Amino acid sequence: MNLRDISLKYGILPERVLAIVYMKEYFYKVVYPKVGETTVRLAMRIERNYGKRHGFCDYGVDMQQLSYHEQGIPSIHLYRSEIDIKPPKEVK
Repeated sequence: MNLRDISLKYGILPERVLAIVYMKEYFYKVVYPKVGETTVRLAMRIERNYGKRHGFCDYGVDMQQLSYHEQGIPSIHLYRSEIDIKPPKEVK
């Protein structure tokens, strides 16, 4: 299976597939030998507990929920009136 096949199967860009493959390879060749299996299992358990408390959103599956979470804080819009733009001469 090549990058294009994986990209079409999951509906993501080939560059993203390449990044995921690179990160997996980096993890198994560099990180995993240093931290060991116990630390990886502990990290997976912590992540699973976090997921139970807060829930995870799958990329692309629930776009409405993702957009709701990314909306941020509502802000107040200030409008300028004619007097703000052209103040009278006595105010200058």
